[in-house]
Amino acid sequence: MTNIVDIFGAPAFDPLNKHMQKVNECALELKTFFYYVLQKNWEKAKSSHDLINAAEDQADHLKEKIRMHVPKTLFMSIERSYILDILSLQDRIANKAKNISGLIYSRKMFFPSHIANLFEKLLLRAIDASNNLLLINFEIKKLISSGFRSHEARKIEKMIHDLDKIENDTDNFQIELREALFLLEKDMSPIEIVFLYKMIDWFGDLADRSQRCAHRVLLLIAD
Repeated sequence: MTNIVDIFGAPAFDPLNKHMQKVNECALELKTFFYYVLQKNWEKAKSSHDLINAAEDQADHLKEKIRMHVPKTLFMSIERSYILDILSLQDRIANKAKNISGLIYSRKMFFPSHIANLFEKLLLRAIDASNNLLLINFEIKKLISSGFRSHEARKIEKMIHDLDKIENDTDNFQIELREALFLLEKDMSPIEIVFLYKMIDWFGDLADRSQRCAHRVLLLIAD
């Protein structure tokens, strides 16, 4: 039976890193996508949206390879269930990025100039969370290689704490955005308002999902 090392030619945690790199590509491309959305350049926004879809498809392909070939027992200090749990949490980040770009593009959503910069701040901070999660994954590989030494574990704990701060920033941006959007409700159609509130939630979800994944990693260290 082909095992996970044969497929990826690397230690068993490497496939998770490869998957997270693709997941992070989805999140990173949202920055470019949203820039074109604010410029109302829907042709380029479509190209960017297609890149997100392609990266998400590639992440799905890697996910299925890992699920199919991860052995019942890994010759390492991580249980199979941890691999699959973290994989599932990473996958939700890519799915959310795809959903965000898909809904915005399909509706050709309008972001009022008064609050567009707040939406951008929220999105960029959410992308920071995904970036940090990717860095945490690379540190996990070092932790495994070191035999779970306390120094490496403390470094990862610090990185997860920093990610918590990022997620807290997104919570504060969401509060600020909701207050600002409330003041504009009387000047906009109800349906536009509904979808703008949805985007506030979805941008925040991007950071939340990175945080949840990081805390699953924290449990791995604790165990």
